[in-house]
Amino acid sequence: QPVQLTEEDSTSGDHNPVVTADSKFVIFHKAYSGDKQTSVILKIPIDGGKSTIIMQKAGYSIFNPLLSPDNKLIAFAAYNVENFEKKFFVAEFDGSQVGKEISVL
Repeated sequence: QPVQLTEEDSTSGDHNPVVTADSKFVIFHKAYSGDKQTSVILKIPIDGGKSTIIMQKAGYSIFNPLLSPDNKLIAFAAYNVENFEKKFFVAEFDGSQVGKEISVL
């Protein structure tokens, strides 16, 4: 039986769910509508509960999270909400230690 984990409304939408290797969490990005569309990456317990932001980057809309097989790293795409420059990032799973950003041509 499917379980609904998140709630959407007219100001946001949830996308790209990824289950962690230990099957304890679902990682996804939440997109917010408005003048400057932004998004964040969150995690939520697979059995339901409160979601927690694990990645938010000022001035960027971030999306398409991918986890390393050991759940230690998270890769994601991002674009600058001012000039739409696209980049890729790799960070620690908890959102700390954002690594080198890679520009996308």
